[in-house]
Amino acid sequence: MAVLELSKTQVETLRKRANGNYSRYESVAGHIWRSACMARGLKEEQPTMLSITVDLRRRIKPPLPEGYFGNATLDTVASGLVGDLVLEPLGYTCSIIRAAIEKVNDDYVWSGIEFLKNQEDLRRFHLDAIAKESEEEVFYGNPNLSVVSWLTLPMFGVDFGWGKEVYMRPATHDFDGDFKLLPGPVGGSFVVALGLQVEHMDAFKKHFYRDIE
Repeated sequence: MAVLELSKTQVETLRKRANGNYSRYESVAGHIWRSACMARGLKEEQPTMLSITVDLRRRIKPPLPEGYFGNATLDTVASGLVGDLVLEPLGYTCSIIRAAIEKVNDDYVWSGIEFLKNQEDLRRFHLDAIAKESEEEVFYGNPNLSVVSWLTLPMFGVDFGWGKEVYMRPATHDFDGDFKLLPGPVGGSFVVALGLQVEHMDAFKKHFYRDIE
């Protein structure tokens, strides 16, 4: 896993590159998807997908109460061809991500819940179980990606009696194509925790920081 940092200026540069019409999250996630496609050396006609974990708290009716503690998420999928993602402007990739997220409404959520309720064994939806107990090909990995946003979580300034944190990062995980977006220690900055095959990591960093450093 690599931990990459984006300054507030770099994040804003990406947002402007997406014509300023998309959120910081959409702009950075789109940039990562494009960078991974280039780093992996994928052909232009290759289909690729980005699995997006969406917070459901305000997307169901009635919404979950303020202060609800626990996970309330469901995945949606953005898809496209590598050639379109890397040759079109960043705003194109961001538009695909936004369209996928906007599908997650009340009907989408409850249909997903009903689908899961009717499954005999939910372990097949857990990545660890798939990897360890079956030969089924998992969604993650080349040519696909998966993103989880921790941008709204209170990461810094937590004091359990020993003072503020010295260092904060997610635990190591080895899933190719899985990445998390976290708030950086300086307001407006981002931290990207990315799992990628070792052979592609140097190329990814080159594409990721190109023209924004």
